[in-house]
Amino acid sequence: MRSPHRISLARAWTPFQEDSAFWRLQRFFQKPTNLCLQTKVRLRLDSSRVLQSVVLNGQELPLEAEKTLNFGYDWDITVALLARNQLVVSWLLSDPVPPETLPKFEAWLEIFAP
Repeated sequence: MRSPHRISLARAWTPFQEDSAFWRLQRFFQKPTNLCLQTKVRLRLDSSRVLQSVVLNGQELPLEAEKTLNFGYDWDITVALLARNQLVVSWLLSDPVPPETLPKFEAWLEIFAP
């Protein structure tokens, strides 16, 4: 199998639904172009802390993490992709006073083409 094409989702995250119990960030991204029926698109996310939820286009993704140095998450989102996609990630705050810093995380798409 060939190596996947990676698209970073590192930028353009904005706060979403202010809540004193959670850090919530959202990001919008476009559907990758030139996808064929055999192409698979995976959403990958590594976080320094366990996630509370991940929502793609209003649908919550199941949270099963692999624990290495970070918590690693991986979803096949091929059938869930729209022309414009909204991704919302959230973490539970352990103690909101004093304010915590946002957990370190990385997110990206991996495109597996035949």
